[in-house]
Amino acid sequence: MPDFDPSFSSPHVNILNADEVYRAFVRTQTLLRIISGVRILSGGRRIRHCKELHFFENGYYKKPRYNEDLDVFLEELTNPFDQEVVKEIRSKDVGRNPNMIEFIIDESIDDYIARDILLWIALGEEDLLYFITNAYKIMDSIRADTEVDKKNSELVLSDDLIVAIKKMKKHFRYMNTYEGSGRLSRHGNTRDTGPSKKPSIDIIKQDLIEVVREWFKYRYFLKHKKQ
Repeated sequence: MPDFDPSFSSPHVNILNADEVYRAFVRTQTLLRIISGVRILSGGRRIRHCKELHFFENGYYKKPRYNEDLDVFLEELTNPFDQEVVKEIRSKDVGRNPNMIEFIIDESIDDYIARDILLWIALGEEDLLYFITNAYKIMDSIRADTEVDKKNSELVLSDDLIVAIKKMKKHFRYMNTYEGSGRLSRHGNTRDTGPSKKPSIDIIKQDLIEVVREWFKYRYFLKHKKQ
């Protein structure tokens, strides 16, 4: 007998009205991408979700009609978490000391930088064409947050985070030049020269995951080890 139970359910989606079909669709996709980002950081694989929305009612799946809305899409991509749901869940978790995975999820709810980074990781895995652009956005965000390039910054970074950032910066010429990474490049066909030795995409992915992991460890230390 086929299993008609839904594969994914979230109170952040269930709280929506029945007529908010497109918002429910985009919110579900965004939540799944955030979860994918967490899974990738944990050594797992991204979630391969369906590109279509189906409702499950009375033992049957049906495909609802809806109109795409760019404003709704951007709103849900920016923040898919319902604040009333967050408040209710956290009222039951007072005093909780999260592990690293739980902390990353908490950060994705509370901080748009963490949320964006997880989304960019997942989107880069979904489509290789956007991987390098998303990887650079991630590095821009981490460098700004850590002030690693700022002279006389008062932020204290771990040696592992500094090393991980330096490793990723070595890939920048490849990522930024058409001669380096071709049609995956952040820029068009300019006259800028690429690196003499090109890294593989797998190496860049590995170094990107490492720097994001170290960044979340740094944030964890700031919030939980200094309290």
